[in-house]
Amino acid sequence: MKPLQKIIPALGCFVVGLLVYFSVTLNELKPIYVEETYVPLRLMDHSNTFPVRNCGSNQTYVDFGSGDILSTEQKANVEKCFSSYMTDVKGAYKAEQKQRNVRYTSHSYLNQESVVVEAGGHRGIDTGEFNSRFHPGNYFVLEPVPSFYNLLVEKFKTSKNVVLFNFGIDSSDGTFHIQESSNDAVSIFAPRNETGETIQIIDTTKFFEKISVRNRDVDLITMNCEGCEYAVLDRLLTTDYIRHFRNIQFQPHRIDRICFPVRRYCWYQELLRKTHKLSFQFKFVWESWTKL
Repeated sequence: MKPLQKIIPALGCFVVGLLVYFSVTLNELKPIYVEETYVPLRLMDHSNTFPVRNCGSNQTYVDFGSGDILSTEQKANVEKCFSSYMTDVKGAYKAEQKQRNVRYTSHSYLNQESVVVEAGGHRGIDTGEFNSRFHPGNYFVLEPVPSFYNLLVEKFKTSKNVVLFNFGIDSSDGTFHIQESSNDAVSIFAPRNETGETIQIIDTTKFFEKISVRNRDVDLITMNCEGCEYAVLDRLLTTDYIRHFRNIQFQPHRIDRICFPVRRYCWYQELLRKTHKLSFQFKFVWESWTKL
């Protein structure tokens, strides 16, 4: 019995070791994402300054890579950014874990006169952080999922400056279904369901008009909205709305049905520099830009 008693604990330690190894290995593999092949339009293929196209998932995107929207140098920068994705994102995940609060502390300019827009309120963690630290005068929070929206209503019922909207924003109006049992963040780019809770999405421009962006600049828009950041950035970068956002913060998501998320992120790096400069960046994970 004594040899067996020695073997069992040793075997247990071996199994635990294997679990830890595979857990670490899976975490290391988490950032892996394979993007479909992008083919730019020929000059004769489009007449619009900013062509809107469909990708394999039949979603739309603004094709900043075609024609002469980007210079030769910028296109080279995009290819370098795209090719370094795997290396950059792994390092960025680790760095962001150690400096997570920078997405709050870097916005110390906010005060009781500020206007803040948050796309993707979820459970109110970011809303609570910004509101308790800076008390912005007008804090607009968008959350399309009814269960999360109701949680936010209860959580911020005494915060008169927090205005909650039970819809999300994207490139166009639409309604989507999600599973009622979902306790995690929800993306409209996940495979479509025909049952469950209905969520509403409205065109980004309609929302900007609703809160009168052209009449009062937005001090900060922060986006953790499971994919809507691409549609919002497309809209900002193809209109004069970009001039009305002093700070733009976002977490880029890579979900299969989103058109070219890595390449589009790299396009944004070049285009945002025309009007804004980086405040902080964990490449492909979280970053913020401030107006020049």
